[in-house]
Order: sequence, then structure tokens, then C-alpha cells
Amino acid sequence: MSGPKISIYELSERQKKNLLAQLKCTQDSFVCVEQTKQLINGQNGLGDKINTLLDTLSLVNARKGNYGDSLDELLGIHNYLVQDCASFMDELNANMPVVEDKITVNENELNKKKALLAKLKSIQSKVDSYLKKVEQTLSEINDKAKAGIKESKNKIADDIAAVSSFYIEPESNEIEKYDDMVSRRKQRNSLEELKSRYVALCAVAQTQPKTFSADESGVGALALEISALEKQILKQGEQAYISDCVNDVMAEMGYDIIGNRSVTKRSGKRFRNELFSYGDGTAINVTYDSEGQIAMELGGIDKIDRTPTSDETDALCEDMESFCADFRTFEKKMEAKGISVMSRISMSPPAAEYAAIINVDDYNITTTKPISGIAIGKRKKSSAKNKIRKENN
Repeated sequence: MSGPKISIYELSERQKKNLLAQLKCTQDSFVCVEQTKQLINGQNGLGDKINTLLDTLSLVNARKGNYGDSLDELLGIHNYLVQDCASFMDELNANMPVVEDKITVNENELNKKKALLAKLKSIQSKVDSYLKKVEQTLSEINDKAKAGIKESKNKIADDIAAVSSFYIEPESNEIEKYDDMVSRRKQRNSLEELKSRYVALCAVAQTQPKTFSADESGVGALALEISALEKQILKQGEQAYISDCVNDVMAEMGYDIIGNRSVTKRSGKRFRNELFSYGDGTAINVTYDSEGQIAMELGGIDKIDRTPTSDETDALCEDMESFCADFRTFEKKMEAKGISVMSRISMSPPAAEYAAIINVDDYNITTTKPISGIAIGKRKKSSAKNKIRKENN
């Protein structure tokens, strides 16, 4: 392969700001979806309360009367609650955020994500208001039922004992102190918010969520995991966008993608390779590692593992020199897209020691075009394709 050209690229400050804002919108959208789902799923608990309250109120009404309106109101809530929540879920599914395969960094894409987030927040607010209204109504009817029970306590105590214990609130001396209840509620809500954000971040990072305990140590570990995921997602987003720009520039320069592969070393370090056609029987191997380094090398094509012959080595050295000039054009085009070199690891010159053969059978071939192996006897010093490419650049 040609002298390795290994670099780490970075986005311009403007692009970083745009990408970060897009990722924040996407994360917040998934959080909004998760929290709205929890609100909708919470209607199941309300259904249990409604059924118990219906039983209790029916007994009180049978003894005292004057509770017909409350019973009708309860039945109305009972009949429409599931239907309304299903409607909310349909609306949510119709506006579900997605993790795009290709990242586009511009104001138009950011505005689209902002608009989607605003829509999801509107749905969440609507669901929250609806369920709060239902809970408020249930609380008011519950108070009426308690008053009715209190008035007829001696007469119907035995009848209502079986149904009232689940929903009708106990006397004040049987419940926790007010401050303790508020503290516990705040702690529970805080944990639920953390869980919602964590599940949302896992969806964006496309990883499986872990299980955390609800105690103090579990909450601390969850917060640390959220922080790590946020950093990971930003890094992944930057690397994905740079990778997309590399592919775009390579296509602009006339290099057709041949295939790709993923490699994990024994050390656990991961690499991703993309192979692009270059000239007669040669290809450019682009390697991405998990630390953000990008290596570009040129080699001959074959379907076996072997070393090049001396004639092939001479021909490959010529192509290495040609690629060195093309590489300068490549980086200018990357700069035009707002991506510059953050650090240069290696810029080795063309040399026989770097001449190598690439076994395409090691790659997942994605092109439908025929792949020609290196053949010195049929090579031309400068192919028509390379001439056209250089003229265009």
C-alpha cells in the first residue's frame, strides 16, 4: 500500500455547534417520547382506581342516593380513557424521531429537528394536561365518596370495607407525614426523569439499556452512565459526519466504493475499512479506528493474500505518487466542507516497502460493477479515468 496517510480530522466551530444542537434536539425528542409513553401507560393505574371508585360509589349511592351524576362522570371517564390514550399513542407514533444513517449538518436539518421536538412537546403537554384533568376529577369524586362513607359509616362500613381499602384514602394517622410523602415523590420523579433520559440516549446510541437499582448508589451510577453516553453520542456523531464527508469527497473525485469490513483486534480495538477503486487494478483502503484516526493507503487488487511482484511494486509506486497529489486535492475538498486536520499522525512518502496487495475477498463487496485485479501486462501508464479525474480537479 502507499505510504500511510494517517490523520485526525475535526469539524469547524460552526459545524460543531450545529451538530451539537441537532444531537441535543434528537436526544430531547427521544426523552419526550419516553416520558409521554410513561404518561400514557400510567392510565392503566387510573383504570384500576376508577373501577374501585365505581364499586365504592355505587354502594354509597345505593344507600344514600344523590351520587348519580358522579357515577355518570366516572363511567364517561372509564369509557373514553383507553380510547383517548390510544389516540395519543397513534399521534406519538406518527411523529417518532429516528436516528439517521447519514448526518447532514446545516440549518435546514437543525430546523427540522427543532420543529419535530416542538411537536412532540406539544403532544406531551396535551397528554399531561388530559391525565391531570382526569386525576383532578377522580380526586374530587373520591372526596365526595369519602364524605358519603363518613356520613353512613356505621350503616355500610362492612359493605364498603372490601372495595374502599384500595382507593379511598385512609385516615391521616394511617399515612406518612406530608413532608415525607413530598420528599419521596420528588425522589421518585427525579429517578423517572433520569431513566427516561437514559433510555432515550440508549436509543440514539443504538445500544441496549442496562438495569440500575433505585437506591442512592444506583442513581449515582445511572447519572454517570448518562454523562458517558452523551459524550459518546457527540463523538459518534462527529465521526459519522466526517466519514460521510469522506465518502462524498471520494465520490466527487471519481472513486467508486467497492466494499467494506469491520475488524476487532485481540486487544479489543475496533477498525472499519472502506475500499474505493482507484486505477487499473488498484484501490484506496480507508481505515477508521475507534479513536478517530483515518488512514488512507493505496494497494493492488487480488482475491488472495500475497505479496506483489517486483513489476507490480514498480507500478504501485507510480500510483502512490499519483495518489499523493490526489490526496492534497482530497483535503482541500474536505476543508471546503468545513473539515480540517486536527493532528497529523503520518504522511509517509511513496516507497516500495509500502507496496502491497489487497485481498478483496476479505471485504463485504457492495459494488455491482466488475472488480479487476492488478495486471501489469495490461496496464497503461495513465488511464483515461485518471486523466478525466485530474482534469475535473
